[in-house]
Amino acid sequence: MFVDSDLPHTTGRTPLAPLWFRQHLETLAADGVLPVWSEWWEPDTMRTLVADAAVRARLEREMPKVPLSWFDQVIDEPADWDATPCGYILLGDGYREHANDARARGWPVIEMPHSEHLHIAVDADGVAAALLR
Repeated sequence: MFVDSDLPHTTGRTPLAPLWFRQHLETLAADGVLPVWSEWWEPDTMRTLVADAAVRARLEREMPKVPLSWFDQVIDEPADWDATPCGYILLGDGYREHANDARARGWPVIEMPHSEHLHIAVDADGVAAALLR
């Protein structure tokens, strides 16, 4: 199951981060280390994704700092990997293109209206129910 994410290529090699995103991350790194994920975006992004201040604060406390080099990894795709049954859950419009790609591959796609990228932290039961469907 892919949840609000990019999809690997069907064959060949898939970079962990698209070039445009890797270039964005370079602007954020200090001494080769990225700030916590919540600081990669505009200041109000976390409030939009997780309205509850206590939940948001807990998430941010748990976010690790990772080395920029982590995003230099490339994944070798096994032959016919996407012939294995897969599915996609779309939480926000930011990944609609990937949900459409999943649909084109013949996978079931569940769209969770009124949700955002970190919806699992806001409605874990709802996302779990979608996964089970």
